[in-house]
Amino acid sequence: MSKADEAGYDVPSGVIRGGTDYLSDQLEEMTALNESWEVNRQAFFLYILAQNGAQVEDEAIELVAEKRGLLDPYAKALLLMVNLDEETEATLLSDLGDDVVLSATGAHWEDQSRDFRNLSSDVRGTAMIINALSLKQPDSLLGPNAVRWIMAARTAGHWSTTHETAWTIFALTDWMVATGEAEADYSYALAVNGQVTNEGSFDEDNLAENVDLVLPLDQLVPEALNYFDFQITSGQGRLYYTLHLDAFVDANSVQAVDRGFTVQRVYYDAACDPETESCEPITSIAAGQQVRVELTITTETDHTFVMVEDPLPAGAEGLDPNLDISSAQFGAGIENQDYRYGYWGWWYFNNIQFRDDRVVFLSNYLPAGTYQYTYFMQATIPGEFQVRPTVAREVYFPEVFGRADGLVFTIDE
Repeated sequence: MSKADEAGYDVPSGVIRGGTDYLSDQLEEMTALNESWEVNRQAFFLYILAQNGAQVEDEAIELVAEKRGLLDPYAKALLLMVNLDEETEATLLSDLGDDVVLSATGAHWEDQSRDFRNLSSDVRGTAMIINALSLKQPDSLLGPNAVRWIMAARTAGHWSTTHETAWTIFALTDWMVATGEAEADYSYALAVNGQVTNEGSFDEDNLAENVDLVLPLDQLVPEALNYFDFQITSGQGRLYYTLHLDAFVDANSVQAVDRGFTVQRVYYDAACDPETESCEPITSIAAGQQVRVELTITTETDHTFVMVEDPLPAGAEGLDPNLDISSAQFGAGIENQDYRYGYWGWWYFNNIQFRDDRVVFLSNYLPAGTYQYTYFMQATIPGEFQVRPTVAREVYFPEVFGRADGLVFTIDE
């Protein structure tokens, strides 16, 4: 209601006053706050009261001093937006820097444990922190990366709930005001190894557009460091950029990489039953036989919009369990290794596609954990085939990824 009042809508003063009186009555004594969700709720109440003119600075400072270890990052951000003393503000800002989950092009924050009682989510919490940074530390290097992350955490152009959407709009509005991004007007240049290769400009008319630049590998220095220098040559504004490298190498020389995901792929003879005997990995099989493919994905943080792609050997095809041509004994399944088999919480891959040359797994939200997926493929054409590694990545932040080892797989006649 106070936000509507600030926006110029007619809100009876008695309504807001009644709401603040109610919240004041809900504040707990420090000795009664023993759970994280209780401390977070107290921080939220103090933030709302402060936004409506109540003098709650002493209560907020006491909450930080007594219960700081129980405060989730979003609650610390809410307290930052109460007028605190410099020492307490510095402590909370330092905590947010320590708590951030960083990737190559994104930054967000997560609760110590999911705070469902206060309708918390990674998106809402990150939005609150962007809001606090806009007011208290607009030059923070975390701000732009947090904005990139929250803009990518959308489905069909919007966030998952109206609750998340409202907080995100509040945050982005304050961010744009604090940084002056909506008033950007600048020219930029890209220099590669000291030579300018591209130039352009952004202003209010094209600020929301993307510019894709492609540089052939033959313009780089092989087996040496190459330097990319992005510059604002004139004017004012923020320049956002990402850099990707595409190269083609032999599959059997590609080693596993973990930059957010640990990925493992193992082939087994489908005739070996892992529930009754010990099965050894294979690198070859006779044409006409089936292969059991076991994929293991491990991540230490939550992710949004994850894609896992497992390329198939050119002489094999995946057996889609949804088609009548697949035998029932070759059904596929996903399991979150943090739960017992069959527990409802393992079903996070909501879209699985068996394509001609690969199997693709899509997840809108993948919490931290270890996941194992097993499916079967039919060996059809004899030959020696290079198999590209399985890759897991965030769709909107491809720099957050992991891959398995590449391999050579032989199908015998």
